[in-house]
Amino acid sequence: MGDIKSLAAEIRRVSPDTLIAVDGVCAFGAEEFRFDEWDFDCAMTGSQKAMNVPPGLAMLLFSERALDVFSKRKTPPGTYYSDLTNWIPVLKRYENRQGAYFGTQATNLCCGLHVALSKLHKMGVENVFAHTKDVGNRMRAAIKAMNLEMVPSEPERCSNTMSAVYYPEGLDGNRLRDEMLERGVMISDSR
Repeated sequence: MGDIKSLAAEIRRVSPDTLIAVDGVCAFGAEEFRFDEWDFDCAMTGSQKAMNVPPGLAMLLFSERALDVFSKRKTPPGTYYSDLTNWIPVLKRYENRQGAYFGTQATNLCCGLHVALSKLHKMGVENVFAHTKDVGNRMRAAIKAMNLEMVPSEPERCSNTMSAVYYPEGLDGNRLRDEMLERGVMISDSR
């Protein structure tokens, strides 16, 4: 995820009232992230990446500061689903162990999320973070051993959950992806 802890601290130092948001779709559930301790205002992720749940759930965390700013906004959100005034009452009812929802819930995904979070809790988040870092280090070592160049080039700035690699000079990326897919490995073309 990069050094978001230091970045957030610097933003807070320079502009204390700035809301700080992070998209951690490839990292949350696998990389270290301390929402309250690092003083973030919004964190967003989907269920389908590091959380190991099928796609379909959007997960958001908001600080009290962010909710306060939202409550004072002058213009309404652009879409129904991005309007927190539709969601906050539902969430408050759930916190009070009262069912409430204005649509059909994706119960299979919620059950999958429960299983994923239970496994994370059972393993211990510190163990998960250490394991993810170990896997990331081994992946970077293997890429380096193949004389491939990574993005970013500084190892301390690399994510432990995603590896971006430049194709070697003269290699046809489309051909490589097609051949790897025939072997059961899917490589994204970054689009």
